[in-house]
Amino acid sequence: MSTSLEDRGVPLKLALEAMGTRFELVLVDDGARPSAELRAAGEQALDEIRACDARYSAFRRDSERSRVLREAPRAEGTLLGADFAALLSLCRELARASGGAFDPALREGSAAWDLDPAARRLRFLGVEPALDFGAVAKGWALDHAAAVLQEAGVTRALLHGGTSSVVALGAPPGGAGWRVALRDPSRGVDAEPLARVELRDLALGVSAPHGRRDAAGRGHVLDPLDGRSAEAPFACALHPSAAIADAWSTALLVRASRAWEKPGDADSIAAPLSPWHGEEPTCLWLPHSGAQPLRRGPRAELFVFP
Repeated sequence: MSTSLEDRGVPLKLALEAMGTRFELVLVDDGARPSAELRAAGEQALDEIRACDARYSAFRRDSERSRVLREAPRAEGTLLGADFAALLSLCRELARASGGAFDPALREGSAAWDLDPAARRLRFLGVEPALDFGAVAKGWALDHAAAVLQEAGVTRALLHGGTSSVVALGAPPGGAGWRVALRDPSRGVDAEPLARVELRDLALGVSAPHGRRDAAGRGHVLDPLDGRSAEAPFACALHPSAAIADAWSTALLVRASRAWEKPGDADSIAAPLSPWHGEEPTCLWLPHSGAQPLRRGPRAELFVFP
């Protein structure tokens, strides 16, 4: 899973399988600490991802998410862990800010939750509770992992979960930032990039309909309003928080899909975007028509198109 550092400055690569995908970390030795300390920081970051997998994974029957789905319909509800309550509170805020285009409660929406953040108690008010963190959990885990690295003094690192959630700390040696190519997943890994972005102390979230589909043929990105697949081709968002970038990229994909037959509405798909942690998310939507991509936010100039 990891390689040894034979020379100073050689990147240390670590990886693990979690949340149904592969997480990878690339840590650059800046010479300020022994190689063993860099490895230890990376392993601690992986432990944070494992802990998030244990809480939020839809692929584990023993995850906290699975327990919450079993217990929350009870009259007394269920008690949440501190981290679970924090993520759920953020999701409620994002659901409101996005006009419901992002909402892990899916079919019934956040109105079906009775959440007491102070007591960390949750009850579902609806008949069929749903709680899908697939659009935000990877970013949340990467935020946790990045915080561990920063606390350990790591200043140069690139982290990703399944390539659709990316966090960049600092920049690689000799570069202004970590360069990431954005490709249409349906065209394969060898396709020409649709755009490129250079990340430095910034996170990237990417949403696309390509990937797993259920028995009814629905993609993995669903419109919370009606449960239909979001079939717009590609959307991404930039923000210092990977969780927020993930959520906004999903919201943008859903909004674009809703306006699929109304090209004139394209200019309003990404707006309004509320500032989060003092910064407005930058969103990018690439339409099938090949028209000029829609960009919003103060970091839109970071995108480079072919």
